[in-house]
Amino acid sequence: DLEELTLYQIQLLKDLNHKENEEDKVSSSSFRQQMLGNLLRPPHKRPELPPGFYVIGLTGISGSGKSSVAQRLKGLGAYVIDSDHLGHRAYAPGGPAYQPVVEAFGTDILHKDGIINRKVLGSRVFGNKKQLKILTDIMWPVIAKLAREEMEQAMAEGKHVCVIDAAMLLEAGWQNMVHEVWTVVIPETE
Repeated sequence: DLEELTLYQIQLLKDLNHKENEEDKVSSSSFRQQMLGNLLRPPHKRPELPPGFYVIGLTGISGSGKSSVAQRLKGLGAYVIDSDHLGHRAYAPGGPAYQPVVEAFGTDILHKDGIINRKVLGSRVFGNKKQLKILTDIMWPVIAKLAREEMEQAMAEGKHVCVIDAAMLLEAGWQNMVHEVWTVVIPETE
């Protein structure tokens, strides 16, 4: 024999912070949306970075709006480091990653003029975790070194805020180079 179940009706209070574009139901999604733009914890102290210099790591998937946010921050006076640009510089002929990449993947990844054919290299590494790891083990430390050199340039120019725009910032382990990480998720319509 089971006891009769007692039901209690609990009236929910109206959410005074509810926005028109949010769901009407009680959900953690609405709460997370309300938290966007709020500092969730104090930025990391980075004694290895020069005092008076603040570094923001900007990350997000391709097409998420990182470059737009970076340009806005640049307009406010920040020095912006584009990790994609550093990567291209790194494996250009004479760049610090050029020879290691050619040695790892062979001369058949080169155009006739000696420039690395990104399409050929990409077809070799994407979809092959082992090959991708070989490439990232070469590239990520080189790009990090170039980013540090760019930070020195920013300080020499008297900048106080630096932004590292890097889709793979966390995967590359560069979070130790920044005071805080901003993840960008902006709908295309915005």
